Amino acid sequence: MFLQTSNARLEVLHTGDIRSLSIQDLYINQLFPNHVDTMAHNIFLRIREDCNYKVYPLVGKASGGQFAVTRSTNQLVYQGLADDISYKVVYTLAKDKWFIDLQLTPSSSGQGKVIDIIYGQDVGLAGFGHIQGNEAYNSQYIDHKVFDTDLGYVVCSRQNQWQAPEQSGFPMMQQGSFQRIRSFSTDGYPFYGLTYKIDDKISALKEETLNNRIYQYEYAYTALQTEETKLTKVSCYTFYGITSQSIKTEIKAPISMDTVLEDYHTPDWDLLAQADYKNVSPVIPCIASLPFTEAEVSERCPAKHHVEKSEDQLLSFFGENHEHVVLMEKELHVERPHGHILLSGTSDFVHEDLLATTNYMYGIFSSQTVIGNTTFHKLNTNCRNGLNVSKASGQRIMIKKNGTYHMLTMAGLYEMGYNYSRWLYKFEDDVLEIVSYTHHDAPALTLEIHSQKNRKYDFAVFSELCTGPEPYDAPFRYELKGQTVTIRHLADTLSGSRYPGLHFNITAKEAFRLHNDAFFYKELGTQKEPYLVWEFNGVSQVNIITAGFISAEEDPVLPSTFRDEKAAFLTWLKAALHGFRLELPG
Repeated sequence: MFLQTSNARLEVLHTGDIRSLSIQDLYINQLFPNHVDTMAHNIFLRIREDCNYKVYPLVGKASGGQFAVTRSTNQLVYQGLADDISYKVVYTLAKDKWFIDLQLTPSSSGQGKVIDIIYGQDVGLAGFGHIQGNEAYNSQYIDHKVFDTDLGYVVCSRQNQWQAPEQSGFPMMQQGSFQRIRSFSTDGYPFYGLTYKIDDKISALKEETLNNRIYQYEYAYTALQTEETKLTKVSCYTFYGITSQSIKTEIKAPISMDTVLEDYHTPDWDLLAQADYKNVSPVIPCIASLPFTEAEVSERCPAKHHVEKSEDQLLSFFGENHEHVVLMEKELHVERPHGHILLSGTSDFVHEDLLATTNYMYGIFSSQTVIGNTTFHKLNTNCRNGLNVSKASGQRIMIKKNGTYHMLTMAGLYEMGYNYSRWLYKFEDDVLEIVSYTHHDAPALTLEIHSQKNRKYDFAVFSELCTGPEPYDAPFRYELKGQTVTIRHLADTLSGSRYPGLHFNITAKEAFRLHNDAFFYKELGTQKEPYLVWEFNGVSQVNIITAGFISAEEDPVLPSTFRDEKAAFLTWLKAALHGFRLELPG
């Protein structure tokens, strides 16, 4: 679904999330959610209770409310109820700007509540391909300048990387409000906080104010906070964004409010109440590990050296074979997440049939899995955000708890060995062990899931498939024969034309049911998203082998075990080093 003016375009998903906002070829947002994922943009209503806040997202899937696209007024509307306060949020497009109007109507029991509003918007400010190429890199080139005006803070952001002529050089955007803005933030790392990787909660929403700091890191994100007020009657708020197609020098002053107001019209709230509303889709809940005690870690990893601690809290160490072991507490000390690159084969020469993949501690079990060429010979997508805000890329695992599938996020313990990664998830009554390892004699990768107490679960292992440089650009086809799913690059793609036999075989040992993307939103049916889901019911372990081939010929992938593959790689490494060793006293 789309809203469109001469220059501006808003794409709305059937789940209720906004996929993109663009002015001509300039995309405002950085992350592009699909029907599985959840958008990063939102409007948050906060209600103060003593020294704490109750927080309500008001738009998209996270709101749990309703939405409508009104063709008569060319607007997007959300409505719902938040703690005895009914609300409507309206998105309106203009030539080079957009407006977000919020109306709050308290019931008798909702009157007198002390509230404020926080607006949040992920910032891309570039062409689609430019952003998708590397979101973190793009963010570091977006320069932010904040001005304190009569209406409080406005945030201006300039793209310092030249955009193509149709995108007009160095574009700039300004975000502000018609009401006074009390505080601001310019990056998602201080806004979401490092704790988000563990608890999936935005840390800044718990604080009295935003950080009021210009921070230019790897997740450009504008947050604006209004003044606190006591809600006694119907109240309205308006946020806006406006772009300028080319700013050749630094930003020296904000765009005037007279210019902003030129295209603004107050919403017809009565007319919008008659729109045909639909319920937003639910958000996939997440589940992280409980922390391991030091005694539990020692039981599983008795040999340690180069131990890292912070105030007697164990953070990380190296094991007997120099594998690096990291605990979830270490993730609270680093902005970039722990991850690992795995390669198949035991050769010191580069071969075009080398399989490679990348995984991360917070629940990406493989991403950018490739055979040979890392740009064109892909199987699945890569990680899109260092805080795990985007949770639908790469390969993920869901486990059913209390009748509902939950996505695994942060592991309690993450071990990085020469040819493997291992995740341990501690629950109240079990420990789930997940290992991903490459094979020494074949371009293959094995994923193993095991309940240490042999409890039976329902698992759903899914991948966002990608067979080209960018997601959704390269079509593919798949076929299921027995326990094996074969995924092929189509002949009319660059990779398929050069390597017509290029394909991946994904073979599961346990019985499974294969689903497409409709698995995530059965009420909508398939939305043609590039997902495949392997669902396993009532099992205590899962074994999946992914093998990549650059031709139609397939060398057999011999059965193996994690222990055997680990030993084979260590044996090869020892021989390759010829006894070379570095030692550090202490």
